[in-house]
Amino acid sequence: MEAVQATVSAPHVGGDFIDACAAPGNKTSLLCALLQGWECTWLRDPSSAGRRVNIFAVEVDTKRYRRLVSNLQRCGASHVLTMNTSFMSLDCHSSLFSHVRYFLLDPSCSGSGTYSLDSILHPRACAADSAQLQRYVDNQIAIVRHAFNFPNAHTIVYSTCSVHCCENEAVVLRTLHHANQRGFILTSVLKSWPMRGASCITVHDCIG
Repeated sequence: MEAVQATVSAPHVGGDFIDACAAPGNKTSLLCALLQGWECTWLRDPSSAGRRVNIFAVEVDTKRYRRLVSNLQRCGASHVLTMNTSFMSLDCHSSLFSHVRYFLLDPSCSGSGTYSLDSILHPRACAADSAQLQRYVDNQIAIVRHAFNFPNAHTIVYSTCSVHCCENEAVVLRTLHHANQRGFILTSVLKSWPMRGASCITVHDCIG
């Protein structure tokens, strides 16, 4: 949920949102509620003659997608366009996404930062092996890099439920060059938080 707050706390210049890995819908519904609860300028795009701002909620898994749709309907979330497809398959140059400026990226991860009964009773069985962890990392990097390809991208927020450096700081570091080439800069958000992750980190430290 903190990632949603970071997304809407960014300087707003008008435009649509993409929640790239949206199920079960908690982030999307909170984002919608925050936008509706703020000044009406948040729901209007000043760069496009006051058009309504849309949220694209994207989920590739069919079962999770049905849950996403059900949850959004139950919450009464409006101005949300759900899509049962992979974020990676979206055509960044499609006119459908020509107004998208904000990206909320919370891709599949090891979940090592969450607690469940299974993880307590069977910690070894729930731990991701190195090959599985690498698959998560490869997918996370690909998703972040794809977001940079959208022509009007303005703010990209990346988050996980993992405590592994390779899924957090290393992903950011390994996409920074890609980001810098497109004029993006890394910025600090939620500045009141005392926990800021690893300091003085390098890619070698993260994945070596």
